[in-house]
Amino acid sequence: MSSSKKSFAAILVLVSISTLTLTTNAFQSVSPLTRPLLSQPPRVSHQARSSSSRLFSSVAISTALTALDTFWQTSPYTAAAIVCGIKASAADLIAQKRAYRKREEKERQAAALAASQKEDEDSLRTDNTPIIYNPNIDETAAAAAEDTSNSNDTDTDTALNNGKKTEWKRTLAFLTYGSIYQGLSQEFIYIHLYPVWFGSATTVPVVLTKVLFDLCIQTTFLTLPIAYLTKSVIYRYSPKEAIRRYIDDIRNHGLLKKYYLLWGPVQCLTFSIVPEHWRVTFIAFVSFFWLIILSTIASKTKATSEDVQNEIIVEECSFEDGTTCNIDG
Repeated sequence: MSSSKKSFAAILVLVSISTLTLTTNAFQSVSPLTRPLLSQPPRVSHQARSSSSRLFSSVAISTALTALDTFWQTSPYTAAAIVCGIKASAADLIAQKRAYRKREEKERQAAALAASQKEDEDSLRTDNTPIIYNPNIDETAAAAAEDTSNSNDTDTDTALNNGKKTEWKRTLAFLTYGSIYQGLSQEFIYIHLYPVWFGSATTVPVVLTKVLFDLCIQTTFLTLPIAYLTKSVIYRYSPKEAIRRYIDDIRNHGLLKKYYLLWGPVQCLTFSIVPEHWRVTFIAFVSFFWLIILSTIASKTKATSEDVQNEIIVEECSFEDGTTCNIDG
């Protein structure tokens, strides 16, 4: 029994040695090009990494949009006030920046014109004209001219610097107007009153009824007058003058026509396919980008009433769309 066990153990050892030898020879016979593939761990391809990165980005974006949508549904008034306030103040800041650039360009043109006129006057002088030098008079005149030149330069620099400063009170006024009226009031009107008055369905008759009421009644007698009255408070002229400018823009600048051409189609989308909690935000975005790209009405209307005859005319922003100042005028 013991001899048979020893024979089996010897056979097992011989088989193990033979298997090890064959495996070693087989590994040594592998070509040098193939051996690194066997010796190195598998690598993740660049395409796989890119796919996983895109997947992670998509998940992050989806999560952010879901959180944003939840906030808009649970806090509609807060969301509307934030969006419309930022939109109105941003439009005003851009308007102020462009107004400063226009003033700066006018100053440069005036300086160039003055220099050109001075050169023309100098060229009219002839060499035959006798020049009598009087030290006292000439030195006094030169000093006065230098003082005048320095004073003019100082005044010009001061005016430019003052024009370059941001009028934060004006921006705050637009922020307040955007948050309260465009945000809170329109959220209440469009989302709560309109469904009570006209129904909440998105059928063609209901949508057209809402659009016609919005354009013909609310816009003409509420939205645009409030916009012009707000502008009168910001630019410090009377409500009577604000209404005069509003009527003048309707008669001479086609304000209502342009408003209807823009907001008719937009409001059809607003009351049909845009979710209720996104409607005011949608209107704010359309308003802002419309003013950047398509503004056509003049940025200011000259006043004629007695209470603004002595007013210093400043760069204004016209409410071309009834909701945001014209930043491209």
